[in-house]
Amino acid sequence: MSKEWTHGICGCSRSVPWCLITCCFPCVTSYKVGARLGLTVLAIVSVLAFTGFIGSGVASDLALSQTSIRNQYEHGQQVTVTTEDEMWVQLSSLCGIVGLVCLVVFTAIVWKMRSSVRDRYDIEGDCCSDCICSCFCTECVLCQMYNHLEVEDAGGAGNISRA
Repeated sequence: MSKEWTHGICGCSRSVPWCLITCCFPCVTSYKVGARLGLTVLAIVSVLAFTGFIGSGVASDLALSQTSIRNQYEHGQQVTVTTEDEMWVQLSSLCGIVGLVCLVVFTAIVWKMRSSVRDRYDIEGDCCSDCICSCFCTECVLCQMYNHLEVEDAGGAGNISRA
């Protein structure tokens, strides 16, 4: 007999501090969930992927700030693009692509973790719902898994609510 999640996808109220941590630093919660599931390598990769996502965004912005295009535009001057500007724009674009790849990897890891929790605790659902939730509600999924593991680790599995 399949069970339900102990908390729904929007059931973050069980642990407000972890909800806030997850909203600001989802890689922390993904690491904790992965480590609890015995998926330590995936947990570490999730931290690296999210850090890569943030780092590439910062690097992209720094690269764009090195161009004279922004300065010329802000001062109302006619914009002329130099070879050096093109190099910085290309570097910024490359950082953007790296960031996108890191975000996809992070989301795929969350998807795998959600599937693992469902399989381990015989929770109803399927691969498609895991994918959709992980892609569009990543932080909510992380909170849901964290809360479910908290209840399971305390020995109180059950059907509490479903949002």
